[in-house]
Amino acid sequence: MLTFSRNIIVLSNYIFRLFAAIFLLITMPANAQNNSTVTFNGIGEIKLGMKKTDLEILLNKTIPVPNITSNKFDVYQDTVHLTYSGIEEYIILQRPPYDENQIIVWEIRSKSGSIKTKSGIGIGDNMAKIIFMYEDYMLYIIPTFDTSNDKIRIQGKSTIELYSSDRANKIIFYLNDDEVTEVGLKFEHNAD
Repeated sequence: MLTFSRNIIVLSNYIFRLFAAIFLLITMPANAQNNSTVTFNGIGEIKLGMKKTDLEILLNKTIPVPNITSNKFDVYQDTVHLTYSGIEEYIILQRPPYDENQIIVWEIRSKSGSIKTKSGIGIGDNMAKIIFMYEDYMLYIIPTFDTSNDKIRIQGKSTIELYSSDRANKIIFYLNDDEVTEVGLKFEHNAD
């Protein structure tokens, strides 16, 4: 009888450890993805529309914006290169047209291989996978043109713009030879 009781205790310990391991396996990927997940709102903790002051608190550093603060009439953006949680990003800060006293995150771009959308799209995926995964969304497939001559198409380069349901933000997949080379997000100020 003592052996039977000991076996029950050992078995219950194994079952407890098994459930604990399963719980960790289920919750850890969600937590690990947190700073590399691309949504319509941002990449990880860096969000579109985030105030510059909040971004500085998150990064624990001051971000210079010499273009925006130059008071030149036609300059309203600054691009900041940063690495946060191991993800290299380019952040475009801008004065929004609806509040000229604020500076916000207007656009985020990254070439990091660790970022992915919730549907699993990331660097290296192809156009067909994007279209398949987002067939119920509004997608624009746009060829890339030479910046000096908008009549000359750059062979093999294009973008796919994926709009949120309210059209407030969009995810942009930059493609080269049908492969995602960069992922961006942009705040759409003209949303209804």
